Order: sequence, then C-alpha cells, then structure tokens
Amino acid sequence: QEPYKPSYSSFCTHNSIHLKSGFYSAFGDNISNNVLKPIPNKLVYPFVWKSREFYTCSDILDTITLTQITHAQVSKIDTITCTNNPITLTTGDDSSQVIWSTGDTAQTITVNYSGIYTAFIRKANCVFYDTAYVTFYNAPRIKPLDTTFCPEDSAISLQAISSWPIEWSNGDTTQLAKFEAGVDFWLKIKDPFCPAIDTFRLEVDCSNQLFIPNAFTPNGDAFNPEFIAKGTKIENFEMRIFARNGQLVFYSNNLEDGWDGSSNGQPLPLGKYLYIIEVEIEGETQKHAGTIHLIK
Repeated sequence: QEPYKPSYSSFCTHNSIHLKSGFYSAFGDNISNNVLKPIPNKLVYPFVWKSREFYTCSDILDTITLTQITHAQVSKIDTITCTNNPITLTTGDDSSQVIWSTGDTAQTITVNYSGIYTAFIRKANCVFYDTAYVTFYNAPRIKPLDTTFCPEDSAISLQAISSWPIEWSNGDTTQLAKFEAGVDFWLKIKDPFCPAIDTFRLEVDCSNQLFIPNAFTPNGDAFNPEFIAKGTKIENFEMRIFARNGQLVFYSNNLEDGWDGSSNGQPLPLGKYLYIIEVEIEGETQKHAGTIHLIK
C-alpha cells in the first residue's frame, strides 16, 4: 500500500480520517494537518503528497477514494399507539451489530410498554445510536349510565365520558343520548390514536321488584326528568336524597313522588348525590343506598 494512503478507506458520517505521516495539500479545505474531513456523499478527494514540507520532484498527485458508512436509524422514531398493540422497532440493516437499551441484540425487537428505546449500532468501524420514543395510549372507556329497564320506562339516558368527539348509532354527537329498551345501539369514540366502538343492548328487568335508576336529566325535555324509584308489591316507601356534604335535599314517603334535582324550589348543581331508600315488600323490609348522577 502507498505510504501516503490511509490505512482504511471507509468513513463514518461526520467523522474525520487521520492520514499517515507526510505533508498533504488538498484541492480544497478537506485536508489539514494530516486530517481528512470527509463531506457527506463526497467520496473522491484529490491531493498532493510531499515527503518534505517544500515541493520536490518526488511529490505525488493522487486521490483518496472512500466508502461512506451512513448513519443507521431505528424504523420508528416517535410512535403513539393503543395499549395491547405491540410496536416493532428495527434498525433495518442485517450487516450491523446492535445492542438495544433493553439488552436485546437482535436487529428487530417488539415492545409493549411506553418508554425510550435506544439502539447502539456498530457498522464496520462506525458506531451510531438512535432513539425511538414509544407511547402506549389507553383506549377510551365507554360507560353506560344504566342498562336496566322496568316496563314503565320508555327510554333511558346513557353518557359517554370522552374528551374526543363521539358518535352514537342514532346520529347523536353529544355525550348524552337516549335509547329505547330492547334496541341494540353502538357508540363510537373518535380518538385519533385509539378509536373505539362498542355495542350495547338495554333490557327489561323487574325481577328485583324495585327499580332504582342511577342517573336522570332534569333539563326540560320529556326523558328522565325525575329521579324516581319504581316497583311492584311495595307496601311502605321512604326515600331521602343527600348532597355530598350530608345535607338532606329531598324526602318522600310516596312511591309516585320523584326528585326533580332541586331543593326548596332552587335547582341544585350537577354532580353525584346519595340516596337512601327504605321499602317494605311482602312483609320484608329492604334498605337501599347508592349514588345518583344529576345530569343536564
């Protein structure tokens, strides 16, 4: 090999090559103090090599031809996907050696958890690294407020808790929709990362003889304007409604009386309220307690 040629001919992107001893003059600014600074995608570099600092007849005009080793990259840099949808990361270069921040040494790995995944890649005499940011996103939760009807009920309200746009099978695009018993319907959450859809069916069931809804909408329409218990074979009845601070806001001992979401004639704020209902059915006393959602 010529004494003025470098001992290797490949270079890493943005790395320099140290030449052998002697004096070099490049046609350009790529060689200085025996250091060649390759330009990406430029592979041929003409130069003059001198055995002494001054020019002589033994000066050699030649070129250095290099092979550029390009920066290896991970296939997916920033990825957002749904939970339970594994992501595959790969360097895509079977000629390189890889070690991942997970300890894996395969070119391709599959990840199931949010995190930062770094691949350290050795290719020829070059070492690169690249990082992928992976975020697994929980799919929207579709939560019906009630799925049980007594025969007296004609429709019931269901609510979708979502910060993304929604669509019901009846074309409604608000969070609250009303459906008849015995009808299949679906709800779609238009999450850009994890769109979700689920199907429900509201059934008629009065087997417990006392039906207590868990939501109502006193907003002026004809659907669920009151919180009212319904049932059969009820001999004695008492219902108390409490605010979250423990204040009694409603009392009735008549099964036909429902709560309209007010206290002393004043509408109460939206939110959860506690109910306690005591009934006597066929000589047996029952006590029921739970929360009611006041929605408008």
